[in-house]
Amino acid sequence: MLQEQVSEYLGIKSFKRKYPDLVRRTVDMPERDFLRGRQIVTETQADLGLTALNYNDVTDIMFNDFPDKYEEYRKAAVDKRDRELKLKPLQAPVPVVRDKTAEFYKRAIKSASKWNFKLNKERRDERNCCFDLQTYTLNIQQSKMKILPPEATKIGYYPVTVVPGQFCDYYKE
Repeated sequence: MLQEQVSEYLGIKSFKRKYPDLVRRTVDMPERDFLRGRQIVTETQADLGLTALNYNDVTDIMFNDFPDKYEEYRKAAVDKRDRELKLKPLQAPVPVVRDKTAEFYKRAIKSASKWNFKLNKERRDERNCCFDLQTYTLNIQQSKMKILPPEATKIGYYPVTVVPGQFCDYYKE
């Protein structure tokens, strides 16, 4: 609300002195031009400067200090709203804009599924084994490994062989 119009409506000469704690701001040039264009303020009022107040603060002041003016304002606001609703012609329903997020999610899921399928196929067909750099171990898929007899997997005195047959309990002659 504009401080100048509120003080005029309530009949207060110095609104700023009477209510110094209210939050105020000066009206910017684009806002001032908009108000002049809609003929809400006159040219002289716009040139002298306009101050904007918070709507809730003004209605609280009117309710507490000017109850008769508050009732008059409330009735006028309700009448204005009713007139606007009656004068507003019925409009055709706005066409619903289809939200494309569901379609986007479906495409993303399909793309991820396709990528996972290709990766798993490549791992299965082309990447038979992998080398672990931390332990220097060659990891081979179990289905492609040669299965040793149980006595070969038994741990002896020297469980790790450097060269086949060197310090090993298990050997073939």
